Amino acid sequence: LDADRLPRPQQLEIAHAVGRTNGVVVIATVSQPLDRAIADGKLAPWFGSMFSGKRVAITPLEHRREDLPAIIRDIAERRNIALSRISPELVDALVRAGWPGGVPQLESTLVAAAEATEANAPIDLTTIASTLSRASHAKPSLPHATDPALARARLEDALARANGSVASAARSLGMSRQAIYREAERLGLDIARRKFSRS
Repeated sequence: LDADRLPRPQQLEIAHAVGRTNGVVVIATVSQPLDRAIADGKLAPWFGSMFSGKRVAITPLEHRREDLPAIIRDIAERRNIALSRISPELVDALVRAGWPGGVPQLESTLVAAAEATEANAPIDLTTIASTLSRASHAKPSLPHATDPALARARLEDALARANGSVASAARSLGMSRQAIYREAERLGLDIARRKFSRS
């Protein structure tokens, strides 16, 4: 991460290791454009040349909101935050927020919220609500959570908030009514027969 912040001795060590081995590919990030990092002397030219021609641009999180539930889950698992502490409301707030700092900003926010809340208790959204920035413009495409339990909890919560109204739940989730029915079928949730109420 942030190869342009590595001290020159480490840059040299990596370059030597790569030079001694066949078939090695080095993957790194830089905190600024590669050309500028080389011009500013943050990256040695011989180190920067290892990355030339192999650049990958990562799409901003605001353009791939459907990936956020899986990213949140991954962060929680890596940082030892129990998934039971992450409520559907918290996930919705994180998905709807803007993340100009990308995954590192999302991770630091989630970890800060977990640390500010009593251990093993559900993470309190109010601890970070004021720090969440607004998304730039596009309406979020919510969710297709890869964790069925999380997706089911989100759908049940939306239906409970809407007093069982599929149309209202669909609006609150930014989905169509048909998508709600498809999601319910995928999750084995019979929304026609079940009554939803907020606890």
